[in-house]
Amino acid sequence: YDRLSLADRSNLRIERLATPMHIAGLCVVAAAPLLDGDGQLDLAMIKRRLARRLVRVPMLRRIVYPTPPLCGPPLWIDDQAFSIDRHVRSMAIAPPGDEASLLATTERLLCPLLDRSHPLWELWFLTGLVDGRIGMLFKAHHAVADGLAAVALMMTFLDLAPDTPDPPVTPWTPTPAPAHWALLTDHMRSRALSLRSSL
Repeated sequence: YDRLSLADRSNLRIERLATPMHIAGLCVVAAAPLLDGDGQLDLAMIKRRLARRLVRVPMLRRIVYPTPPLCGPPLWIDDQAFSIDRHVRSMAIAPPGDEASLLATTERLLCPLLDRSHPLWELWFLTGLVDGRIGMLFKAHHAVADGLAAVALMMTFLDLAPDTPDPPVTPWTPTPAPAHWALLTDHMRSRALSLRSSL
C-alpha cells in the first residue's frame, strides 16, 4: 500500500492556520489559447483537456486515508468522488490588473488550508490582467510534492508545446479503500520484517 512517509505525516500533523503546509507556484501565460470565441476564459475546455492528462499524475486523484487503530500509517487512496471541478477554478483579479493586484489575489487564495477530504491541490486561472495575459496559480500540499517535485508534477500534467494533441480518453475507476483486515495484516508483516532486519 502507498503509505505516507514519516515526513508527510509530520507535515500533516503540524499543519494549522498559522502554519500552513502547502506550497504554490505562480506564473503568467498568454491568454489567447485559453479563451472562447467571445474572448472569455474557456474554463470548461481547460477542465476537459486537463482531465485527459490526469492519467499521467495519479497522485492528483488521491486523498489521505486515515487507518484504523493497529493498521499502520495512513495511506493514499483514490478519491471515490473525484471531480476536477473542485480543483480547477478561476477568479478575476481586482483592477487595475497589474502585478500588485495579481499578488494580492494570490495571497488571498493561499490563506485557506486545503480540504483533506479531497485531493490536496488546486489550480487557479486568474483573469483581468493587463496585456492579454492570465495568471496561473498551482497550490498543493507539501505531502503531495515538495518544491522541485511540484514543478516536475506540473510539467507532467501540462504540455510544453502549444500544438500537442490531446491524449486519448482513458477510462478511470477509483480503486476502493482496502479492508481493515488487509491493512492490519500488511502492517503486522511490515513490523515483523523491520524487527527481523533490526535483529
